[in-house]
Amino acid sequence: MLLITKYLNMKILALFTVLVFLAFYANAQISKGGLAPSLYYNLAYDNAKIVKLSSIDMNKIEIEDAENLKDGTPLKYAESIFVNLTIDNSGYWQQLPDGREIWRLKIQSDGALALGVYYDKFIIPEGGELYLYDETKQQQLGAYTIDNNKPHGRFANELIKGETITIEYVESPSSPYKPIISISEIAYAFRNVNFLLGNKEFGDSESCQNNINCTPIGDDWQDEKRGVARISIKIGDGYYLCTGSLINNVKEDCYPYFLTADHCAEGATDEDLESWVFYFNYEAVDCTNPATEPSSNTMTGAFHVANGGNGGDSGSDFYLLALETYPTEAWNVYYNGWNRSTTASAGGAGIHHPSGDIKKISTYTQTPISSSWGSASGSHWTFRWADGVTEGGSSGSPMFNSSGLIVGDLTGGSSTCTNLLGYDYYGKFSYSWASNGTTADKRLKDWLDPDNSGVMSLNGMNQTCGTILPVVAFSESDTLINKGQTVSFTDETTGLPNWWKWTFQGGTPSLSFDKNRTVTYNTPGIYDVTLWAKNGFGGDTLVKSDRIIVLDTAPLNADFTVNMDTIFVGDSVNFTSLSTGTPFFYDWTFDGAVTNTSTIKNPLNIKYNIPGFYAVRLIVNNTVSFDTAYVESYIYVQDTVELNADFTSNFTTIFVGDSLDYTNLSTGTIISNNWTFEGATPSISSDDNPSSVKYNTIGIFSTKLIVFNNLNYDTALVQTYVTVKDTSNSVEELNLHNINIYPNPTKNNLFVDLSKSDLKVENIRFYNELGQLLFEEIVRENKLIELKLDQYSQGIYFINLITNDKILTERISIRR
Repeated sequence: MLLITKYLNMKILALFTVLVFLAFYANAQISKGGLAPSLYYNLAYDNAKIVKLSSIDMNKIEIEDAENLKDGTPLKYAESIFVNLTIDNSGYWQQLPDGREIWRLKIQSDGALALGVYYDKFIIPEGGELYLYDETKQQQLGAYTIDNNKPHGRFANELIKGETITIEYVESPSSPYKPIISISEIAYAFRNVNFLLGNKEFGDSESCQNNINCTPIGDDWQDEKRGVARISIKIGDGYYLCTGSLINNVKEDCYPYFLTADHCAEGATDEDLESWVFYFNYEAVDCTNPATEPSSNTMTGAFHVANGGNGGDSGSDFYLLALETYPTEAWNVYYNGWNRSTTASAGGAGIHHPSGDIKKISTYTQTPISSSWGSASGSHWTFRWADGVTEGGSSGSPMFNSSGLIVGDLTGGSSTCTNLLGYDYYGKFSYSWASNGTTADKRLKDWLDPDNSGVMSLNGMNQTCGTILPVVAFSESDTLINKGQTVSFTDETTGLPNWWKWTFQGGTPSLSFDKNRTVTYNTPGIYDVTLWAKNGFGGDTLVKSDRIIVLDTAPLNADFTVNMDTIFVGDSVNFTSLSTGTPFFYDWTFDGAVTNTSTIKNPLNIKYNIPGFYAVRLIVNNTVSFDTAYVESYIYVQDTVELNADFTSNFTTIFVGDSLDYTNLSTGTIISNNWTFEGATPSISSDDNPSSVKYNTIGIFSTKLIVFNNLNYDTALVQTYVTVKDTSNSVEELNLHNINIYPNPTKNNLFVDLSKSDLKVENIRFYNELGQLLFEEIVRENKLIELKLDQYSQGIYFINLITNDKILTERISIRR
């Protein structure tokens, strides 16, 4: 397996070092242990039922290698072969001499140095056990049990050496359901697996590295080391190594947050993270590298919490995970503390797994310098080591200050055993706290200090939380439904459960082992829901009694009536239920009423104080069904003001072709209007205030307005309302009444001489050729009046002289 590594100005070095996925004992991953029954009984396998997979295309691998060398991308040590092998379509069942049933599947791929198994569905029931072993039967994994189930249903096994692997499931007679075992990928290892084959020592790191338990360099770091773990990383079909650490949070609740580098996870999907493997306590007992590989405590699966973004190319290159399960107490892990100060302290250490090797320690004595790695200024600490260096596989490892608190995570650098003066770069914890972004998925503070206490530093802690049992909680999409409908149940249990058992009284299904489930209820009634959830420490149960009410709508019919449905403001209405089917309770809603709800059968004196149309709804329920009666605009509340039609207009005497604007002056609650304009266009209208009503015929015409509400109507009719005059005799009338308008044409000003007129002119109006009023002047006495027209352009205009009973018009020409 290839490593995520570090290199000057690059995060990844093309170093082809294998991740030793497995030691030759059965307890590498969290498993029950034991011996596969076929090995105990020495059962032969039916070779006719071996699943043989094709080998990978090494020519394609060589081409990829050449391309990857150009851009610094590491070569893969293994490639996935995609399969669809399930307990239902592959392998075979066999009875053991003790009467138990086992399912066996042997997979072979010629030329493989090792094989790994990845499951897209992995659900082991209570009592079931799964084992894997190689062809020589010297390397065995398992037993994997119900405790290895994951919420997402995926799982991954460590590598098995050789080109053949046997998978064996042992069924317990007491298991409540069948297992779900679905294999989606087989990892085909084609190089760099020498340790698995017994050809090479496990130590791949450089000679100047220091074992974590070496005296005196490691003496002061015995707590901090217990939080640091090697990470086997899956990204697509590639496999890499990084380092990271468990990290404490202000609540000190042992929640398994785990800090590493953003570039270690670049390109990893949620499904990839679910197959990451974490190796705790992978270390030598002293300064000397042991002759055989030491054991470790291993767990699978994590999920993303927050990261700096852009794969570490900008910002502080942090990646915060949460492990899918709690480390067991027997592992004696440590939740490392942290300091988010922006001021560096002299001296500290880095604890890491260089090249995937056993745990090492490097120390520094100088004060780190504020620096940058990518585009973000001041995002990193940089310094030289006093003892030791870092390598590929060290990426993401914690940088500790002299107080043993995390102050950064490794991005990269140039230190090697042949370049001891090279500088390494660690993303600042202080920058990761809140400077990569403004949202929780870009910051550490929201997770490590969720209550925003403002703590600047936090000490580490042992796993002193004891047994962390799940606390069961769940929610449901509905609690009151009709028969035949569904309810979706969502698990909200805390404590990282990995097993669920639902009991749905009256539902289909009545039993489920899924994390979340949708259930159909076909029989009316009131039903309990029970959820039992477990994690590695134990379980918890929650019963919600009488939680789901399933109603039968067939016999129940909601209906009602009122003593009156049209009232005036301030009046009240009495409601009477006419519902059938023996309702148990009544739920009334009265829109617009002073008291807008009621639960009695026949509500009385429901008062309405605001005019309008209002809906009424009644829901009746007999505990096994319900029905609703809803009437839109059922109650009409009128205003108490009497309905009275009235109107006015801007003029009553106009010339042919002029228009009027009408204004509705009616009072009372009006629902609709009906206008009639004799001699006009349009001749009718329903508008509140009709405008631009045009008159093209000489004469005297009537106007009528009828206003309506639900109870009444009223009419306003004026028979001789509008007088429409001809403009042709206006000039003669001007002369007749000694009115002189001059000069015409004019350049600027116009004079209107009314001093000798026998008519009392009240208004003078000036229009353009389009009939638009330009200005109006009130005449208080007959005299010589000067009108200033210099602001108007050359053209034709009209002037109206308005008396109390007539309008005199003259055409005016402005010439310049």
